[in-house]
Amino acid sequence: MRLSIVTKSASLFIIHNKYLKTLFCVFLSALLQSFCINVFITPSKLLSSGFTGLAILINKISSLFGFTIPVSLLVLILNIPLGVLCFRSIGKKFVFFSILQVILLSIFLNFHYTLLFDDLLLNVCFGGFLYGIAISLALRGN
Repeated sequence: MRLSIVTKSASLFIIHNKYLKTLFCVFLSALLQSFCINVFITPSKLLSSGFTGLAILINKISSLFGFTIPVSLLVLILNIPLGVLCFRSIGKKFVFFSILQVILLSIFLNFHYTLLFDDLLLNVCFGGFLYGIAISLALRGN
């Protein structure tokens, strides 16, 4: 009887640590992704991949017509409906952490960072490398 209690508490500890690791990876990924967008991608007039790049593109197109829609709002508008559609088919945990990452990214995109380079090639190299690390962090955290 005592062994089953110990085994049950150990498995709860492992599950708890797994969720903390996932939460940490999601937080760090969103922070690094927003840093790359604000420091390397946007100042160089580049686009990132996925819905984030589409949000940047819509922001640039809307600015041509005299108004701007914030990238952080567009990221939410594009990603949240997709998360709701995937809720049943992919899984609740994955969708929860994905939507959390999108919300954190939207919040972190409003932070202001200091530009590091004026050179386009350096921005492409560093931005692409760090953005790839941010995406792999999110995937690594499950």
